Amino acid sequence: MQEVIENLTAQTTTVDDHLKTGLSNVEATNIFEHVGPNALEPPVKKSIWELWLQQFDGKIYLFLLLPIYYVCVLLMHTNH
Repeated sequence: MQEVIENLTAQTTTVDDHLKTGLSNVEATNIFEHVGPNALEPPVKKSIWELWLQQFDGKIYLFLLLPIYYVCVLLMHTNH
């Protein structure tokens, strides 16, 4: 990236010229070849199952599930 910036400053007279006229096609092509496209990668989308499971990610749900588990174990032992 530093090399591209140095090439641009060596090829142009002043930075103000770029602000007024923009990059030439040759300069834009050189930057594109060295740096790549000026685009962001799209974010990774989560599946519906990941979103559903994510809502149970917390200590409060563990705190709520432990009594349910305890009651189920008690019910199984009392029925035998």
